[in-house]
Amino acid sequence: MNKFTSLIENLRGVPLAMWATLATILLFVVNAVLTAFSINPIILSDDQVFKFVSYAAALCSIAYLGWKNFDFTDKARAAGQILTLLQQGYVTVTTILKYAEEIKNTNNSTTQNNIETAQNASGTESGGK
Repeated sequence: MNKFTSLIENLRGVPLAMWATLATILLFVVNAVLTAFSINPIILSDDQVFKFVSYAAALCSIAYLGWKNFDFTDKARAAGQILTLLQQGYVTVTTILKYAEEIKNTNNSTTQNNIETAQNASGTESGGK
């Protein structure tokens, strides 16, 4: 029973893409075995299967290209604005990299100041008791 429980615990972290891949492989294997024994698991003509796969591929392509080419998230919109500024010549890559480094240093120093303030506050409290 413990082995079964540990197996279930390990399966919780498996990504959805892995499950989809395993399900697809299982379907292909089952289909191949059934076809080998002259059992037709798909009751569709070749033309119908071809049309279905073609339509599915077209819809997936449209969805993927739409997701990749349109800025749906805040980060994607910000990156698009930065890219526009670069293309129009208002900023350079060097300017953006310097600005990003300044922000990173400011955030690091702010974090360090917060840590020091917290340490000083806890030291003051323990020293005052």
